[in-house]
Amino acid sequence: GHCAFIGSAGTGKTALAICVITELGRKVMYTTGQAINSTDRLIEMIEQVDGGVLFIDEAHDLKLTDGIVTAMLPLLENWVLSTSMGSIEVEPFTCIMATTDWGRLDKAIRSRMGMPYELDPYTDSDMKKIVKSHAKRLDISVTDRKSVV
Repeated sequence: GHCAFIGSAGTGKTALAICVITELGRKVMYTTGQAINSTDRLIEMIEQVDGGVLFIDEAHDLKLTDGIVTAMLPLLENWVLSTSMGSIEVEPFTCIMATTDWGRLDKAIRSRMGMPYELDPYTDSDMKKIVKSHAKRLDISVTDRKSVV
């Protein structure tokens, strides 16, 4: 199914998407919401995906004009691409979106992203654990030090 990763900058949305794509082991087409600026461009991308994964970073930048959202709805739901020449069935694919602003993404598209995941920023405690874990692997000694404000 399709999924969306939602969170502020630096929460790992793109990194998580790359992990999922790697696990799926399928061809990937990477783009941004802003780069999908016409239905012709969308058609080109879907042809390149060829049953793989379409990863749309900054998905909230998808243009609501030029029929892009209208063209995406049947793609995400039934893998049907509407063109000026008629409707074309495309190879089923997975769409993964990353966004910092879920609310700006069209409601109809949001409803077709079967699994939206909200990512929270790391806490100070999380960061300490990550640093200590990496330091241990690199055989580097680190100590806790209280910051002075």
